[in-house]
Amino acid sequence: MSLNKRLIETGGDTLPPGPSSDAFTVKLYVGTRTAQSITGVGFKSDLIWIKQRGGTNPHGLWDSTRGAGPYLTPPSTDAQTGNSGDLMGSFDTDGFQVNSNYLQYTAHDNTNKNGANSDYVAWCWRANEGTTSSNTDGSVTSTIQVMADAGFSIIKYVGDNGGIGGTGTVGHGLGYTPRFIIGKSSSATNSWIVYLNDGTDYWHGYLGGTSALTKNASNTQVGTPNETTIGLSHVGTNQSGVDYMYYAWTPRSGYSSFGSYSGGSTGSSNEITIGFQPDWILIRRTDVGDDWTIIDSVRGDGASSKRLIANTNEAEKSATSIWFPTSTGFYFSGTGDSYNKSGGTYIYAAFKIVS
Repeated sequence: MSLNKRLIETGGDTLPPGPSSDAFTVKLYVGTRTAQSITGVGFKSDLIWIKQRGGTNPHGLWDSTRGAGPYLTPPSTDAQTGNSGDLMGSFDTDGFQVNSNYLQYTAHDNTNKNGANSDYVAWCWRANEGTTSSNTDGSVTSTIQVMADAGFSIIKYVGDNGGIGGTGTVGHGLGYTPRFIIGKSSSATNSWIVYLNDGTDYWHGYLGGTSALTKNASNTQVGTPNETTIGLSHVGTNQSGVDYMYYAWTPRSGYSSFGSYSGGSTGSSNEITIGFQPDWILIRRTDVGDDWTIIDSVRGDGASSKRLIANTNEAEKSATSIWFPTSTGFYFSGTGDSYNKSGGTYIYAAFKIVS
């Protein structure tokens, strides 16, 4: 079995069907420096990741569990900052509101600058429209909100154990084993962690770093997840008294896919088949240090391909003809180090806009 096909067969799993209504979208908007409602998202977003496209202002990440004020800034190790109404004014039925309050970095530029370089992209996921519940499946009680048919859970908890090799666990509420997890302490300085399982192998890494990822190793960053819990095996995910956020996904047929492929092959005959046409893909080379590349169909594909880098605050890069979506997956026309270098092994997370 080729590496490109390995995830597609999902390690022998039969995937549940994906959502029948909107659960993810990519929204472009232009900043005004005054409070404005961004509409047309199609649902009430519960996780919103915003990046200025033409400038170097930081990424910003909000979720409806923590509320509209506090935000985290991938790839920064900083704790969350912000108060109610700052930058993100509200999570609305068909979108969200961005404000203009100053916090740091001339902070309104993060989400709502006017004039030059005022184009923004917002990547939006739906969970349970802000309604949370308590989960006691793990050794640590969590606050979760889950959209079951989208395979998505937002998990908030307070660490109680800590240390590499710790035995703590936290419940996620998905009912299926998560394949893709990102997480960060919201109250302390700590690195963003990433876990991805392609159905056969799994990798750990740091969203803010460029080091090679760790493959099939225990007691690193995220402990082994299962159908009810995620392991807390690292000081970065379970320090006593520290607040943490996990965002966890399990694959859904026709909507989300998390896997791996071998780099170097180009053209439509070398399609990475995932069973649907993707609209957003996060890609990372695993075997050497490299960037976390984000591409999406709304900002451009084919001859208009563009990419943003999750581990830096760089402006959007035009990259002619990097990727081409198909009805069943995607392929590359080039062999750049960050997405398709010969000899490289890559992991990816992909989502489809369901309308």
